[in-house]
Amino acid sequence: MKMKRASKAIAILIAVQMVFAVIPIMASTAYAETSGFVSPTEDAKIELGDVVNIEYITGYDSLNRETYCDIRVNDPDGNLIQNESFAYDGLYASVKSSFVPAKLGKYTVTAECGVWITEYNYNTLPPSSFTYKSQQTTNTVTIEVVKKKAANPLTVKGRTAKVKYSKLKKKNQTLKVSKVITFKNKGKGTRSYKLVSAKKGKKSFKKKFTVNKTTGNVTVKKGLKKGTYKVKIKVTAAGNDNYKEAIKPVTVTIKVE
Repeated sequence: MKMKRASKAIAILIAVQMVFAVIPIMASTAYAETSGFVSPTEDAKIELGDVVNIEYITGYDSLNRETYCDIRVNDPDGNLIQNESFAYDGLYASVKSSFVPAKLGKYTVTAECGVWITEYNYNTLPPSSFTYKSQQTTNTVTIEVVKKKAANPLTVKGRTAKVKYSKLKKKNQTLKVSKVITFKNKGKGTRSYKLVSAKKGKKSFKKKFTVNKTTGNVTVKKGLKKGTYKVKIKVTAAGNDNYKEAIKPVTVTIKVE
């Protein structure tokens, strides 16, 4: 009985040793972790003349064998306008590059990464000159270069408006946007409004005010006490094909008398 138990224990020990013997072999194999573009993102819109920043995360571990990435850019006509090679060691390397587009249209940015398997002195040669590569991965994003937009001319100034306390005691009072904001220029694109804060001195009274998102009308809620309130509103002009979005904060003064 003891002999059988001993034999079983020896068999288990041999099996465990075999498992650990396999682990280094498995670990020595190059493998790909999660990789992909941080920037630019797929279908990103870039204005003509702006810098396109490229960042690619690659996750090869080759146990000190050299790893590589080629970053290529093709213009809307399919012409290769940029081709850079990078070498690195270890996991999750961040490969960075950039370019400035010279024409409108769709560009493709391609990252090809893998492991160099060669006995040559790779430090003296660009990665693209090697023909024996292992575990290559290729990722591509497409971006669109569009016409550069002009600054949105939206210009706003806060006004002072008065609310009668006698009326406010009975029900909410609404002030039209024209009573609280002066538009020196209404800007380009659809306007929207958002209440940022409402204070008397340092104390917040934000719950006593609402701002209509579409019209910009300010509602003072029933029961607000007499005093002078500073109401901060964010005005946004969405822009259009020719003008950028603009966001302007404006502070209006509302007196409850």
